[in-house]
Amino acid sequence: MDSIPRTTPLKFKLNKTEHLLCFALLNKIEKSKLSMRENKAASSSLIFHSLDGQLYIQSENNFCCSKFLLKNVNSSEDGTFGLDISAFYNALNNFPTEEVQFIYNPEENLLIFGNKKTRVSLATAPIDNFLISFSDIQEKLDITTDDFVHSIKMTSFSCAPDFDEHPYTSILWFLEEGNINSQSSDKHRISVFGNKYNLQQSYLISKNISEIILFYIDKIDNVEFSLHNSKLILTWANGELSCNLEKNTYEKIFLNFNQFFDHKMALSLNLEKEELIKSIRFVSNIANSHMINLTLDINKLVISATSTEKNAVVDTIEVENYDILSVSYVSAHLIKVLDLLDSKKIKLNFIKHNEFILLMLEAENFKHILFPMD
Repeated sequence: MDSIPRTTPLKFKLNKTEHLLCFALLNKIEKSKLSMRENKAASSSLIFHSLDGQLYIQSENNFCCSKFLLKNVNSSEDGTFGLDISAFYNALNNFPTEEVQFIYNPEENLLIFGNKKTRVSLATAPIDNFLISFSDIQEKLDITTDDFVHSIKMTSFSCAPDFDEHPYTSILWFLEEGNINSQSSDKHRISVFGNKYNLQQSYLISKNISEIILFYIDKIDNVEFSLHNSKLILTWANGELSCNLEKNTYEKIFLNFNQFFDHKMALSLNLEKEELIKSIRFVSNIANSHMINLTLDINKLVISATSTEKNAVVDTIEVENYDILSVSYVSAHLIKVLDLLDSKKIKLNFIKHNEFILLMLEAENFKHILFPMD
C-alpha cells in the first residue's frame, strides 16, 4: 500500500455517547502504575490507525495491550499517528457537545477538533510501519465473567502492595476441570478460592493487571476469554484486551501455604456476621488502633483494642464456649474478609500452628487465614 502524502489531512467524527467509553478504557491502562514500554514515548500512549475508511485505536504498556475498532466512524484517509491519551481523553470528556469533528494535520503534527465555538489542538507524533491485528484464537475458555470476577475479588485483597515483595504482589491463577482457582498472600494472610495449589499448571496475575481486567469487564458486555502463549486475552464485538501472565516459578512458596490449612481446629465459634463486624468497627474506630484483640472466656468473646494515646475500648459478644485464649489480628484485614463473605452466619475457626493461633474463615469455595500479630 502506497503511503499517503504528508499534506493530506485525515478527517473523522466521534460521538461522545458512543465512543468515549473506548477511550476511558484505554486511559485506564495509561493511568495504571505499570511502566510504559521503553521504546514508546508518553506522547504516543494512544495510537489512531485509519485504514480503508475504518478507524482503530490502541494503547499498551509492558503488560497489557488493548485495541478497538470504533463503530460508526468513517475516516477520510489512511494514516497513523500517536498522542498523549490523558490529554486527549480529558479534552474529549470535557468537550461541550456530543458530536465532535476531528482533523489530523500530518504536516504540522497536530490533531485539531471542535466546532464553530470551541477548538482544541493537540500535538501528535507520526508512527510508521504500524499494523493493527486482532487475535483469531478459536478455542475460548469455558468460564464466565462472573466466575472470573469472583475468583479475583476473593483473592486480590490479600496481595502485598509493594512491588519488591514479588510474587506476593500477584494472584496465583489456574484452571482445573473447567473451574477457576486462585490464591494470594501478603505474608500476613492467605486467601484460597477453589482448589488448593498442588503443582497444577498455573500463572501469576499481578494485582495491577487484575484491576485493569475487572475495570474492562465492568464496562463491556459479552466478554470471552482465551489463554494463549502466557497471555490472557479478552475479546468482544469490536475490541480486545491482552494481558501478559507470568508462568509460576514459585512452586515452593505457594505449596507452603497448604500446611496452614491442614491442622485441626482448636475450636470454632458460630457468630452473626453483622454483630461481629459492628463490634470490631466500633472498637477499632474508637480506640484508633489497627490491631484488634479477640479474647475467649467462658461463654463470651471479648473484643478490645488500645492505642498509643492510651485509648481503650472493650465490647462483648455472648457465645457458647468453654475454652480460654487471647490473640490479636489486624482489624482492617479481619473486617475486609468479613465484608466479602455473603453468609449472615460466620464460623471463626481458631487453629493452633506451632506456638501461634491462626484464624480461619470459610465460605463456599473459599478459605481465608489470618496470622496473629502478637
